Amino acid sequence: MSAVNRPFSRTFETSALVLGGLALVAKVAVASGAPMTWLVATLCGAAVASLLTVALGGGRWLEAYRLPLVLVALWSLPDVYPKLGGDGYEYYVVARSVLFDHDLDLTNDFAGLRAHQVVSQLGEATSRTPIGVGLLWTPALILTHVGVKFARLVGVDVPADGFSAPYQAAATATTFLCAVLALFLVDAVLRRFYSRAIALLVALALWFATPLRFYAVVNPFMSHGASVFSATSFVCLWLAWRRSTEAWRWIVLGMVGGVMTLVRIQDGVLLILPLVDVGLERPPGWVRRSGAMLMGPVLAGLLQALIWARLWGSDFIADVGQQNLVAHRLNVMGVLFSPRHGLFTWTPLWGAAVLGLLLWLRRDRHLALPMILAFSLAVFLNSSMGDWWGSDGFGQRRFLGLTCLFALGVAEVLEHLLARPLLPIALILGALAFWNHQFATIYNRQMVAGKNESVTLDRLASAQVELLWRSVLAWRNQLPAWLFVLTYDNLKGVWVDEGTPTRVGIGLDDLNSEPPLFLGHGWRPPASEAGVGFRSTWGRKSWLTVLLKTPADFTLFVRARSEVPGQAVAVRVDVNEVSVGEAEAPTFWSDLEFRVPSATLRPGLNQLVLTADKTARALDPTHRAKNTALSVQLLRFRRIPASETGIGTAVSSGRGEGRSEAPDGTITATPPHQ
Repeated sequence: MSAVNRPFSRTFETSALVLGGLALVAKVAVASGAPMTWLVATLCGAAVASLLTVALGGGRWLEAYRLPLVLVALWSLPDVYPKLGGDGYEYYVVARSVLFDHDLDLTNDFAGLRAHQVVSQLGEATSRTPIGVGLLWTPALILTHVGVKFARLVGVDVPADGFSAPYQAAATATTFLCAVLALFLVDAVLRRFYSRAIALLVALALWFATPLRFYAVVNPFMSHGASVFSATSFVCLWLAWRRSTEAWRWIVLGMVGGVMTLVRIQDGVLLILPLVDVGLERPPGWVRRSGAMLMGPVLAGLLQALIWARLWGSDFIADVGQQNLVAHRLNVMGVLFSPRHGLFTWTPLWGAAVLGLLLWLRRDRHLALPMILAFSLAVFLNSSMGDWWGSDGFGQRRFLGLTCLFALGVAEVLEHLLARPLLPIALILGALAFWNHQFATIYNRQMVAGKNESVTLDRLASAQVELLWRSVLAWRNQLPAWLFVLTYDNLKGVWVDEGTPTRVGIGLDDLNSEPPLFLGHGWRPPASEAGVGFRSTWGRKSWLTVLLKTPADFTLFVRARSEVPGQAVAVRVDVNEVSVGEAEAPTFWSDLEFRVPSATLRPGLNQLVLTADKTARALDPTHRAKNTALSVQLLRFRRIPASETGIGTAVSSGRGEGRSEAPDGTITATPPHQ
């Protein structure tokens, strides 16, 4: 940059920053009824000033490799949701009550927001969430209150009560700003280890290929934008000061860590980063540094405990834990791989990030080990939550606090691939070969169209998944049970113990059919009578396989009738070679009930065998009709609540002919009429 251009570029850089700040103010004003042109004008001005800064050679901070991040932030601002919702009410009411009412009586705060209030065991309005998000929103709320007061002086009719539109928009805009600042902090960290190009690519990937943008723009009333900012700030300071011997730096690091834990308690796992780091190297004074750092989280914990004790009472730990769905059963594989918000299945980029953290072991073991340990603790903590999938969240949102660590992992993978350019090419070629191999099978079997017909991508993509899960099913006996369950859950995910009632398309002696129930040997082709579909057995024994995800105590209902003329048939059910009872099928449709204990079941494939005590031909050798024992209309499984007890006996209930409605809480599988 020439000396002539330098003053101009820095002037434009300052103008870009000022106009960007005014765009945030305009966003709040527009949400409160101001003309949209205010926001458009400030955004365009900031964008033009940024472009001119780079065109003239760059400013102190803004240069070509940061310009895309600035433009993405400006482009995203108009879409930021301007109202509170969800958990945002609980973050907000505490901050508003302290700022406006100077108390912690939250009843009027929930009422003013027209939000459903959370009630403690004492019957008082309370909040389950920590106070960190409210703390980060507080400066914006104070500035907004000043702005609202001024607006009222000049005749604008807007309530200055802490509930109206500008206050809520200020809160969500602050979350957006936190997320954007976190993105720039990540960029700065990455530049310490990698090229500017890699830093830019990773930052853009974090914004567009993880839940970050969703919680910064679509749901900014949640805590995750603030979480990313506070956690990233903590990691940045740790990386910058990890060799420092000055106590004040470690105290500041601890204070930032305290705010981080007040924003999201789960992010507290990052506190181990500096502790493990200094513990591995043990430099002189490492114990004193650790103690100085821990002062902040301890003070933050005491402050939060005092507030919760006021809101919940002295037994707040149990109450808050129950309200926050703290459980004691781990579901690590679900957190990582489940189709229900799995970390790697919903956000594959984070899978690459974890691989990159492992690659970091070769670059710097003392940095890699704390980061890997922090990730492992985050997995452990989140898998112990009662709602380990994150409730209604988009992806595994609770891992967003680890964004800076994930960024380092992704960058390491990119650098590794750049050093081995044939590796990504080989992976792409391998994927194309696999696609073509499956395509050939799909074509040959005419799974989506005739051999002389066109094949559209929507049908082909679906057929690719269909063929893949059939291949997995064919390997069911060779794969470990946990791997089969995990793979099938992602490819098909239809289980007898989860989901909605389903009709099952079954081919005779064909396990490669439709889940969650497959017929094996001993069945005749489907038939119907008075519009009711059923299948008859062939001989005394009939096999079927049930796909079960989570073993538990179940009641098995088999709707059947005897096909032996004029006689009932005794039916025994074996589950995985263990008898679970016997019942009598009369000559009319009747529900046979069997108690299936969890000890007889296993995750994945479970074999059921229906054994009749006689068949029509065995009873009467002169019988020339089909050699069958009974017909089956449907099978359904109902999970037995823990409160119910009883011995695993079987009874015939005789609930009437031709009805297939299942009671509440059941999963139904019906052999269809084809």
